[in-house]
Amino acid sequence: PRHIREKREKEARKQQKDRNRPIVVGSQRFVNMGALRGKVKEILNSRSDGEALKPEGTDFKLIRALLDYHPKGAAKTAGTVGLKVNKSTQGDNRCFFMIRGDGAEEDVSMKKCLDAVEADPPFVQLEPKPKGAEKARGAEKAAGSEKAAGAEKAAGGEKAAGAEHAEAKAAEGDAA
Repeated sequence: PRHIREKREKEARKQQKDRNRPIVVGSQRFVNMGALRGKVKEILNSRSDGEALKPEGTDFKLIRALLDYHPKGAAKTAGTVGLKVNKSTQGDNRCFFMIRGDGAEEDVSMKKCLDAVEADPPFVQLEPKPKGAEKARGAEKAAGSEKAAGAEKAAGGEKAAGAEHAEAKAAEGDAA
């Protein structure tokens, strides 16, 4: 029936809209989950095999924050002192490895982390705006644009007077 189909489509649109809200992981903000996945892939592909991530870098902080979402995150990250990119021991793909304090390395699944983030996304908290603030802001913008227009006219007037003065000097020079 049409009314049921429309209800389902409306619900699907609502879910899609919710999925496209901005999220925050660590201190970084992403437009949506696709942007976060793209950033993780970019970090993975921009490093050579065996290259460690700098602990003070934003890439390290992002991956470290993502590890907190891993299903076994607390147990896995205990004693971690660094992160690096290397070839996986299973298959021919590349993945992130956690480096422990004793030098041991363990591969970690970013897919599990990203899936957990997607299941319960850390959306950006939007501050509710007071209703009167939008009107006041609109009035300020209008007043600001009027002031700017007045300043342009004043500047234009000065330029015109300067141009007349230059033309008069040029005319004197031609006469002499």
